[in-house]
Amino acid sequence: MGLPLSQAEQWLKTRRAEIDPPEQRFIEESTRADRLRRRSQRVAVAVAFVLISAVAAIAGVAYFQERKAEAETRRQSDIATSAYKQSAEAEAVATRQKEQAQFTESGLLANVSGERIKESDFGSALLLAIEALPDAARGLMRPYVPAAEVQADSAIRETRERAVLAGHEDVVMMSSFRPRRPVGW
Repeated sequence: MGLPLSQAEQWLKTRRAEIDPPEQRFIEESTRADRLRRRSQRVAVAVAFVLISAVAAIAGVAYFQERKAEAETRRQSDIATSAYKQSAEAEAVATRQKEQAQFTESGLLANVSGERIKESDFGSALLLAIEALPDAARGLMRPYVPAAEVQADSAIRETRERAVLAGHEDVVMMSSFRPRRPVGW
């Protein structure tokens, strides 16, 4: 409300009789319009304040949610890294245990092969010794145990088999042997 309107309102209160009726209506309508304008301004300011407050609150919540999400991402990344390290360590332990078990198995096979040699079962001894050795062709990658190679060599040297009779479809119960005579006998 400007100075002239406030003065006119004051005169209207104190000197109403001196003011013409059309001017009285004009002052009253101007006063109502001024009150309405002020109320509209207050409502607009209040709405703007509420909207700005809401936007600020939403922005604050979004900021804290983002920080929380980043912290959770870092935590999950740390967990994944730790799990990866643990799995790599477990895999290394399992590999060492497998190699140790294979080494032990190869040693046991070599020992059994040695026992078969003592019993003159050279074919079985050779097969056991070969089983104890690594074999890349079969995909059997096991640690090398020198005793297995020694037993295989011993079994080969002691084997007295010179030929294998083939062509039989059933069990051979009996055979006879006749040495070849040299020409001129």
